Amino acid sequence: MSILSFITCVLIIHYTSYDPKQSGIALKAALYDAALFLFTVFYAIRDEADFKVLTKALVGAIGLSSVLTMTDVIGVTHLGVRVGQSGVEADRVFGMFGHANETGALLVCLLPTMVAAALSSRGPGRLMWYVAVLTSLAVLVLTISRGAYVGFVVGYGIACVLCRK
Repeated sequence: MSILSFITCVLIIHYTSYDPKQSGIALKAALYDAALFLFTVFYAIRDEADFKVLTKALVGAIGLSSVLTMTDVIGVTHLGVRVGQSGVEADRVFGMFGHANETGALLVCLLPTMVAAALSSRGPGRLMWYVAVLTSLAVLVLTISRGAYVGFVVGYGIACVLCRK
């Protein structure tokens, strides 16, 4: 239905303030990106090696985004990472994934996978993974996301108890 609405607005109605490019990108992001990701996860993985490659690619992209966020925050690059200016958002690093809370939640969920990738790597790749882990921890702290902090402490505490053997 949303595709028909988009086509109607672009081809028939011609609203003066309607931006077809912006609306098309938003429609693609809302409808197709999640479906393509789920299709990749559930149908493209055939064996354990495929799973490992996809997982390392995902956490590698998150680690690279953390490194780029830190280089932007310290002023080496200028990628447009937003830092809150006033009110409750003051001095919070928003990262590459939208709001500071979203970035914090994503990092809390994927940090254990990043550590596992670091532990399973050998040679200079291991150093690269540890740099990604440490910069992701730094970005997590800079988000000042209380929910992410609680998730970190409670979730990792429970994980330590469950995985103690």
